[in-house]
Amino acid sequence: MLLDYSDPEGREAIIVLVCKPAFVVAESESYRGPVLFNPGGPRGSGVDFIIMARDMLATIIGPQFDLIGFDPRGAQFTLPFRSQV
Repeated sequence: MLLDYSDPEGREAIIVLVCKPAFVVAESESYRGPVLFNPGGPRGSGVDFIIMARDMLATIIGPQFDLIGFDPRGAQFTLPFRSQV
């Protein structure tokens, strides 16, 4: 069953997010805000990407950023999941 965006009372989607907080508090002058990662490619999990690569990413871009990942539609934990036919 597909989502019908013109029917606000219809079926809902659940988009799963994960956040690896910065090593500095948000009130700090060195805090730089969130960076959103999109895994790209078909069915790539941004949640798994952040969980597996969070320390490496924090080293590369700096510890002052929150790292945000999500599972786009059809990926890992986001619902409804649509398998490829």
